[in-house]
Amino acid sequence: MEGPLERTHGERGGRRGVARYVEASLLVLLAEQPAHGWELSERLGEVFPLPTRLPDVSTVYRTLADLEAQGAVRSELTPGEGGGRKVYELTPAGWDLFAFWEAQFKEEQTGLVRLLQHFERRGRQRP
Repeated sequence: MEGPLERTHGERGGRRGVARYVEASLLVLLAEQPAHGWELSERLGEVFPLPTRLPDVSTVYRTLADLEAQGAVRSELTPGEGGGRKVYELTPAGWDLFAFWEAQFKEEQTGLVRLLQHFERRGRQRP
């Protein structure tokens, strides 16, 4: 049986491409404070690393549902117009996933710096 942070293919943090940035960005925003989905969608541009590729609101809600299914976030329905809003917050498992993504991106940053240094050296040697 899979744990709350494991993907269907068994790899924690296994999202690829832009989807992993959506997940990590939502975790960062929820680490700051609990929030409802629309608010998270509106604030995503503050932290999302690809500002020209911001996900639409439906992607935000799908990712929140996935995080909730993993046990990384929990939601509570709060009273309001139209039946209320779900307010999401991190769980202990969500804080673990937050730490995973932080370590992952730090490692990638180190590798990207090294790669860019090679680009810069090779670019100057162009015939």
